Amino acid sequence: MEVINVNDAKSFVTKANSEIREILAPRNSSPANQSLAEAKLLLGRCTQEHFHPKAEEICFILQGKGKMRVEDETRDVRASDGVVILPGQKHKI
Repeated sequence: MEVINVNDAKSFVTKANSEIREILAPRNSSPANQSLAEAKLLLGRCTQEHFHPKAEEICFILQGKGKMRVEDETRDVRASDGVVILPGQKHKI
């Protein structure tokens, strides 16, 4: 069993402009194709469009609101929304 507390995870800024704290990820635990991370994005900012070749991404919005684009579809998202992004899909928030 692996247990990592989010408060023990060091944050870093990604190439996509968000601040990330990886809670469970290939860098610090046994998952090979996925990770659980907390991401923060400053008000009025957006991530760069990017994709993950092998991993699915699930975003769960904890607070605030914004627009999520996955491929050619853009949707309004807000606190308590979950978004599934499949491998290879270009996306940004």
